[in-house]
Order: sequence, then structure tokens, then C-alpha cells
Amino acid sequence: MVIQSVVIDGRFLPQSPWDLMNHKFINRVDYLLGTNNDEFGYELSAGFPYVDADGMTRTEFETYLPDNLLQTTGQYLGSSVNTILQPVMDEYLDPGMADDPIYLRDQYLQLLMDAWFTAPTVMMAKAESGMPAVAWEAPQSRVYQYELQHAPSVLGSLRPPYVGVDHADDLYLLFGIPLLRDEKGSYWKYSFTQEERDLSLDMMAYWVNFATNGDPNDSTGAARMRDMVHWPRFTSSSQSYLQLDVTSSADVRLRESRMKFWNEEVPRLLGKHVHNSRTDTNGGSHGASYATVVSTTHGDVRGSEFMTASVVGNAVFDRVFTFKGIPYAAPPVGDLRWRPPQDTGSWAGVRDVTEFGSRCPQDEYPLLRVHPMYAELAAYRSNSSSEDCLFLNVYTPNVSATANLPVMVWIHGGGWNYGSGETYPAEIPTSLHNVVMVTVNYRLGILGSLPTLDDDAPGNFGLLDMIKSLEWVQANIRNFGGDPDRVTIFGESAGGIAVSLLVMSPMATGLFHRAISQSGVVSGPVTQKGDITRTETVARGLNCTSSSYDDMMSCLRGLPTEAVLLKMEPSIKIVDGKFLLQSPWDLMNQKVVNRVDYLLGTNNDEFGFYFFRGVPYVDADGMSRAEFETHLPYDLQEVVDQYMGGSVDAILQPVMDEYLDPGMADDPIYLRDQYLKLMTDSWYVAPATMMAQAQSGMPAVAGEAPHNRVYQYELQHVASVFSFRPPYTKVDHTDDLFFAFGIPLLRDVTGNSWKYNFTQEERDLSLDTMAYWVNFATNGDPNDSTGAARMRDMVHWPRYTSSSQSYLKLDVTSSADVRLRESRMRFWNEEVPRLMGKHVHHSRAGFHGATHEASCSLSVLVLTLVTFYLMV
Repeated sequence: MVIQSVVIDGRFLPQSPWDLMNHKFINRVDYLLGTNNDEFGYELSAGFPYVDADGMTRTEFETYLPDNLLQTTGQYLGSSVNTILQPVMDEYLDPGMADDPIYLRDQYLQLLMDAWFTAPTVMMAKAESGMPAVAWEAPQSRVYQYELQHAPSVLGSLRPPYVGVDHADDLYLLFGIPLLRDEKGSYWKYSFTQEERDLSLDMMAYWVNFATNGDPNDSTGAARMRDMVHWPRFTSSSQSYLQLDVTSSADVRLRESRMKFWNEEVPRLLGKHVHNSRTDTNGGSHGASYATVVSTTHGDVRGSEFMTASVVGNAVFDRVFTFKGIPYAAPPVGDLRWRPPQDTGSWAGVRDVTEFGSRCPQDEYPLLRVHPMYAELAAYRSNSSSEDCLFLNVYTPNVSATANLPVMVWIHGGGWNYGSGETYPAEIPTSLHNVVMVTVNYRLGILGSLPTLDDDAPGNFGLLDMIKSLEWVQANIRNFGGDPDRVTIFGESAGGIAVSLLVMSPMATGLFHRAISQSGVVSGPVTQKGDITRTETVARGLNCTSSSYDDMMSCLRGLPTEAVLLKMEPSIKIVDGKFLLQSPWDLMNQKVVNRVDYLLGTNNDEFGFYFFRGVPYVDADGMSRAEFETHLPYDLQEVVDQYMGGSVDAILQPVMDEYLDPGMADDPIYLRDQYLKLMTDSWYVAPATMMAQAQSGMPAVAGEAPHNRVYQYELQHVASVFSFRPPYTKVDHTDDLFFAFGIPLLRDVTGNSWKYNFTQEERDLSLDTMAYWVNFATNGDPNDSTGAARMRDMVHWPRYTSSSQSYLKLDVTSSADVRLRESRMRFWNEEVPRLMGKHVHHSRAGFHGATHEASCSLSVLVLTLVTFYLMV
């Protein structure tokens, strides 16, 4: 007998069918399946000369069994049939009957039927019925098993009398052959009994009911109603099935001991581990995996597929394809330290990308020290730290090159000194939405931002890494199911700032189409190309001082990573004439930004707890006026640095006049609360509002949408799980991440309970937040759910315009409002710049469009031309 083989190609079949059933890596569908009670009775054994009415000898049994068991052992990929021959004979042969030819024949046919048909059927029934429940959806796949036990009477005279219900006998009944009339239409065409005609009608009704309603007993919508025996549902515990007969009946655990032998004992004998429940291979975070292969411009990569249903409540997709640690640039080590990212090399064969690549060098992420729940967002999932760290990770529900799903590229936060693409659980939003997620590593600290005198890249190395990763996305993401024409970059804190810088950079034009900044739009230190004061300071601290710049850099590039890590300092952005044409403030002020749709916002108490925990001058007892005035200059330096050369002294008194009521100047609680408000406003809300004004204020361009679509939010709900914080804290920095990455929807290790005690309203807020984000990435409008994997009835989010300044109060009961903190925003975005000697523009310059302000347009043109001539 020829055995049909299948190919594990990494696409149609990622693993062997046995492994897929064993791990329950199958599509979640309702399933009706079954067998006949004598599948090898006649048709399949008709060509066996050693099986006939006279039976078979023991010699024939032992001679032909190995060949006929190849169908069974072949599914285990390379296993030897010799391993199971004796156990099979021990299972099926009674020593006292070992020379009885009729007994040997019947047992031979019985074991082949069990091995080839019944055991795989029972295994699949268990796999499908054992798939974990998904919150708010049908609890499990509905599974129904049968065994046909009636042999059509018209076939009796054609077969030996020992044959039961043979292979293919079910087809006569299922396709209504007993109901055919002769040519005259007056008589039945074949001599089936009336009971057999009724059985045929029953079978067709069961099948159609199941196809219609997922339940063979449910005749809703049926063209004919029949009074049939109730068919019990198969579950992993009950293992109920229907004995399909002219008088049908229900039973349980079909050939139970034999099924245990074939589905548990035989695999173990062949070296396989049998899973009796769904496996979790990541410490309770995600499901077990199997491989799939995708092609990239540098070579093929083999990723994994993860089951998510039992760990992510309300998941739409039971599995997510993950590709971890894909290199998007050459390792920036040796002479490539403090150089622009270079192309990575190609590889032969298939590269395994089932483990995260190394994270970039850093100390322990401070977020991990706040509370154990933060580990869901910031815990390292790779085993190593290395300068060879320019990797990205792809998460997708569909690896078809024709899927054309929206792409969201996550740029992690961490103050430019911490974090990694691996830490954020992108599997969660991917399993909930029809979107491809990409997370990126980039160089941190001085490794990512040290100023140099190199013409090709005098700094901004971490930002250039992001550009390189976006180029990789454009070249490759289609093969991972993504649409390179619908790429949204999004990030939080330093990641949000990075997003805003990419929005301002001409080098990023065309690499993405939408942007989301959460709790971060550009602020902080900026310097001009050629200013290496900080580099010289670092060199002195690392004993690399030299009168020769080249010698100094050679010394620094030769230092071990551990030495450089000791000098990790705040990041500095460099106006290099390539990535940044002017200071970020000037680019926003003059509206010289890439024309993209932009969603951005803040939490209502960014400085409530995370930044000031452990700081002695901000606590539950408040702060004194002396502490206020002592620490304010240092904490405002971040604001002043963006103006490149301004003095903090110029704004100290105006800031205090703006925020302090003279009558409350000695109230420590009032002083503390106002201090935290002014820090939130100056570091976060004012830059976000200024960017919203810049993007929404860009004039119409012929042939394009009238204006960029801009949406602003303020998160106003304090999650109930944060009871460990001081009571004065509201929505703190990073709180949005829990909702945006679906942490409230995580289930515990049992899959039956929620992992954290968020309220149902908070789970809904998380679903709403993710839906708004994905709708925006998909269609440029958070309200437009066209193409969404799930539909949610959400509050309408009004578009921000320069005139309306509408925003969404994101809450368990969200609502729209206008002009967020209007007077304070005017103070920070108009009055403070003027105090720093800056001219505030209310009209538009920019990369695109024809109505630039004359002086700004000329300055940008001159700067661009000078840059061009310096490059050639």
C-alpha cells in the first residue's frame, strides 16, 4: 500500500501533524468527526493476500505488520517501527489465541483500524475540545464524535460475512443514496431498508444542523425537522460520542484503553512527550511555540507561533507568529562604535529567530524597582546584554505577503539609558487586533548619543538606529503580513520623544505614515554639530584624554563595554544638518515637520510618583518653600536646554508667579502639588500641545488631505491596582502603558482567572485604548474601525485643530473637551520662549507646502543647501 506523505514546509505545515495536535496548535473551529467500526474490514484489505475468509497465520501477522505500521510511525518523523512491534502485539494478541487464524485476522484488522483511523480521530477531538477558553467568547470549540455502527444491507452480499461497517460505507448514507428512485420514479433504486433510509435522513440532518448552527442537535433554520437522538458534545473530560445506527445511542470513551495505548504509550515509546493540557513555555506569560519560515532581504528566518488564548482574555487570534532577534544592522562594535548603523550581512540557509537578541548595554531598569507588576512591561526577556544589540522583533497574526495589515513600530522608553524592544508584551495587542507589531532595540546612553567630529554622523546614533530599523521595515514587512504603506511609529516617554524627533527629521520622510507619542514630545539638551565638550569630559573620566581627536576616539572605541557603561549620561540631541536641520523647538515653532497623522497625549500627573519616589523634597508631607526654590532651577533645566543657550534664571520668577498663589506660599501640600503640576506641564503637556499645533497648523497641499489629522488625549483614570502609591498621586508616568499593552487582560497560570485585580471598567478602558490606537494606525482616525478585528462602541474622539484644540479625556467614562490647560499652555509655549529670546511663529514653514513664512523658508533653504554642499 502506498502511504501519502505530507511536507513540513514552514508555511502550510509548521510542524508535523502529530505535534500540532499534541500541542493543540490548531485553528479554533467547531469540529464533527468520526469513524466506521471496521475501516479495514474489506476495501482497504482487499489487496492483502494474507487476509481472507480463512484468516491469517502468525507468520503472516508478524511479517506484514511492520510495513502496515509505517503509517503510524511515519508521523513521528524518523522513528523506527521496530520500537513498537512487540508492544503492539502484546496489546492485541492473547497468547492463548496466538495460533488461531480467524482471531489473528480480526485482531490484525482491528489494530490497523485503531492505529490508522480511530486513534488520530480521538486525538484531534481532544485537541480541539481542549483548547482554552477565551473571555467573552464561546467557552471552547464545540466537538462532536461518532462511530457508524450500521453496515448497509445492500452491501452484505458483496462482502465476506466478517466485515462490519467498512471504509467509505458512511458515504452512501451521508449523500442520500438510499433515497434514490429508479428511472420511473416509482420505486427505490436500491434495496435499502426503511430504517436505513431514516438513518440516511438523520445523518444528513445532523451534518447540516452542525454546519448551520455548530450543533448537530440544533435544527434552527433547517428545511426539515427530524426527531433524532440527542448527540452529546465531546469534551476532554466526558469524551462522549454517538453510536450512529438505525437505533442510535450515546456512549463515552470510545475504545478507551486502546486509545490510551496509541495516543499516549506509543508516542512515549517513540520518544515523544505527550501533552495532556495546553503547554506554557514562558513562565506563565505566553504559550508554547512551533516554527514558521519567512524570507527577508538578508535571508530566511524561522520564527515561532505562540498560543495566547489562555493568557490573554478576549483574544481574537488564538496564536501569534513571533520573530525575535532579527538583526537589522551590523553589530556596532569595534571601529563601528559611535558610527552610523551599517547594513547587516546576509546568511545562508534559515536563521533561527525564536529567541530575543541581546539588549543594548544598560544598568537595571529603575521601573523594575517600583512594583512587581511593572515586570510585565519592563522585565528583560533576553539572557544577555551586548553592544551587538541592533535587533528587532516582529509579532503578526498572519504571515501571508498579501495580508496587508497595518504596521505599528514600537520605540521603547527608558530615559535613553534603559529599556529594550523585548520587554514590552507586544503579543497581547497583536492577539487582540489585526495588526503587525514591531519592537526595536537602539543604542542607549553615550553609546547612542556621544557627539563626535565625524562628518557622516556627529552623534544621534540611537536615532539613526531607528531610521535603519524603519528602512528594514519598508524592505521586509510585507512578507510578515504587513503593509509598508501603513506604518505607524509609536512610543512612550523617551520613545515618544524619539517619535517626535523622527517626525521632525527629513531622513525619516516616507519611512512611516502616522505617529503616536505617549507622554513624551521632544525636550531636553540640544547642541550643535562640532560641540564635543561632553565627549572630552567622558574621555577624561575614562583616561582617554589626548591632544589628538583621532587618538581620543581610538582610545574610547577600544574600551570594554563595562568601562563605557560606568559613564552612561543623559542623552543629547545634535543639530547635525542631516537628522536635525535645526533645534527641535525651532522646527516645531516654524512647523518644519513631516506631514503625518499624529496621535499624542499625556497622563494627568506625569510627575506624581515614578519620577519623585524616594526624592526627599517631595513626599506625603509636602515640600517647603525653600525646597521649592532650591530644586526648581535644576528641574527646569530640561526645559531651558531646548532653547540652546538660554539661562534658567530668566524664567524662575515668572514660573513661580504663574504657579504660586501668594496666600498659599507656605502651605507644604499646596507647594508640592503645584511643583508636580508645573513639572508635568513644562516637560510633557506643553511640548505635546506645541507639536499638536505644529502638525494641525500645516496648510493644505494640492492633491492631499486638507490637513494632517491630529488627535490629542489626556489619560485621567487612576488604575485601582496602584493602591501602593501615595494618595495624592493621580495618573502617573507610564500608567498608560498598562492599558495600551493590555495588561488588565492577562490571565493567571490556570487560564481561568485574571492575573491582576483590575476592574471590569479598567479592562474595557484597556480594550478601548488599544482599539483607538489600532484604528488610528489602520485608518488615520481613532474612531474609524474599518478593517478592525473587533468592533467596540467607543466615545467619539474629536479631531484636534488649531482653532478647536479638541482632546479626549481618556477614562473609564471618556468624554471630549477643548483647550487642555489653556492658560498654562500659553505660558509655556508663548511667554517662556519670549523670555528666552525666541520669536513665536503662528504661521507655517515646513518640509512640504507652498505658503512658508519668507524668513523661515529662506533660512531652511540656505541651511539645506549648505548641508548638501558639505556632504559632497
